[in-house]
Amino acid sequence: YMQCGYYLDSKGLPYYMIVNRRGEYFVPGTITEERFVPPSEYGKYYQEALPQTLNMSFNRHATKRFGKTLALFDPSDSTLFVGSGKKLDLSIPAGEGKLLQLTGTLPAKVKGKHKLNGQTILTGNIELQKRAKVVLGKNAELILLPGTHLQVSSKSKLYLAGTVTLLGDASISVSGKFKHKGTKINRAPKSKFEVHGSPLTGM
Repeated sequence: YMQCGYYLDSKGLPYYMIVNRRGEYFVPGTITEERFVPPSEYGKYYQEALPQTLNMSFNRHATKRFGKTLALFDPSDSTLFVGSGKKLDLSIPAGEGKLLQLTGTLPAKVKGKHKLNGQTILTGNIELQKRAKVVLGKNAELILLPGTHLQVSSKSKLYLAGTVTLLGDASISVSGKFKHKGTKINRAPKSKFEVHGSPLTGM
């Protein structure tokens, strides 16, 4: 079975500790009882169980806080497990566990309006489509993991009022409409933030 614990960190961000409690199981052979299996033959008589998948469904409070698309972030290796709307399936190998932070993210192709009020973590290539609009609230945080590229295409809009952090070689390229107010930008040396072909300055 899967065991799950729920925690809040010092910033009030939610975390899940998820453990796959299924490990190895006994496969009878010449020896038919577990108690007679010598340690030297454990590899022969015990097999690792298959991974288990946890099907998670989040309520409206989660989407209100983190946006339309939810994800689980593994801080140990910076892996982002992205769900589909309010649902997310997570597979964990036998005997292993993960400490994961609930966060918001954006789909690869962004359509419509997305209001980001909490923490949002992005990975991969993300493009705002025609008439798409992304608004980062004044108390919200947008984090781009290394290797992430956010493309704001023409006829789309990006409004920033919170904190934006670009890690590693992450980049933001704006060809559409862009506004900012009281925005704090944290940029790694190799990261890029360009607006209409020019580096963003004064922030």
